[in-house]
Amino acid sequence: MGLARGQKQCGTFSRLLIITKRWPLVQTQLLVPQIEFPVRVGCNQEERSRPQAVEFSIRLVFAEPPPGCWTDELEHTICYGKITEILGEVCQSQSFKLIEHLAWKSFAELRQIAPSRSRLSLEVRKVRPPIPQIKGPSCFEIEDLIP
Repeated sequence: MGLARGQKQCGTFSRLLIITKRWPLVQTQLLVPQIEFPVRVGCNQEERSRPQAVEFSIRLVFAEPPPGCWTDELEHTICYGKITEILGEVCQSQSFKLIEHLAWKSFAELRQIAPSRSRLSLEVRKVRPPIPQIKGPSCFEIEDLIP
């Protein structure tokens, strides 16, 4: 059995592994760490009265490489400017008692622009929680388990 045009044999395994030029065996993902917005978030009204720094980190794992990999066109991928715009709108839409609720609303909005078979992961960090014993951020993460 011969190879089709544009294909090559890989490895020395007993079975033939075919890799096409168009869909190589790769995993592609978009990472956008440390997007920061001021958010009115806190368990009581006094804490929510002043915006606090909240960071978002996004990981989007594509089922197939986005066409932008070979077209070099922004409309063929996910624009991280659009990601930050969506997060900014969520952050300004209301005050939040919990970062869990902020994360859930943000995840739901971002899921609408993510490709259907992709996996989305979102981490939300309250940069400086107002508890003296906590020396780092408090975090909440949501992740698609199955695309």
